[in-house]
Amino acid sequence: MKTNLRHRTKLITLGFIALLSTVSAGPAAAQPLPGPSVAPIADSRPAIASLSLKERKGLQAEINQVLAETKGGKQISANEVSWQNGAVVLVLPLPGQDTAPAYSKATAGSNEAQGAAVEAQDAAVDWKGCPAGRADNRWYCFYEHPYWGGRRLQWNHSHCAENISLHDYNFAYMTSSWVNTTYNVRVETYTDMGNPMWTEEPQYMSADVPGHFNDEATHFSACRT
Repeated sequence: MKTNLRHRTKLITLGFIALLSTVSAGPAAAQPLPGPSVAPIADSRPAIASLSLKERKGLQAEINQVLAETKGGKQISANEVSWQNGAVVLVLPLPGQDTAPAYSKATAGSNEAQGAAVEAQDAAVDWKGCPAGRADNRWYCFYEHPYWGGRRLQWNHSHCAENISLHDYNFAYMTSSWVNTTYNVRVETYTDMGNPMWTEEPQYMSADVPGHFNDEATHFSACRT
């Protein structure tokens, strides 16, 4: 009986000493969370080089969020994420800007036979940053805000077999304006319930979608006419 009492007394004493040690040491110091990396890939464009360190961190945080909320995306510049080997690109505005800048990898395309005529025609058209290269490099674009402001999600392939979900590209419930630079792709937009919304005809653009459809599109199809 006395042995058990001494044993319990010893355990209580050791526990009390351990508690005093914890209190005297104070709470464990909080470990800082890892912050976003800065300029994770080379981007020598003057507009990027002129950004402050704080601005570059903020921009990278936006990119990180897009990558975390989607699958299969790849950062291709300081303000761009691409999917499907570059067939889909999300372009973010730079800090202090209201609209997304030109696509960093935009080219004139490779169709030399039609190139000169197309370039002459497009020289007089402002496609609001939506890439409009030669006949084999035409894009259609969705914009976050009216009058082609905010982020821009751009595509250069038709998708007619099934509707594409804008949820997959961090752009559902976000479209307020659009541009279609293609010659033969008609874009149809839909709600989550599959109800049709507006139609984007080839070689047209709109500064705003019908008011009751603003920020409502979640799916679309893009079929050759």
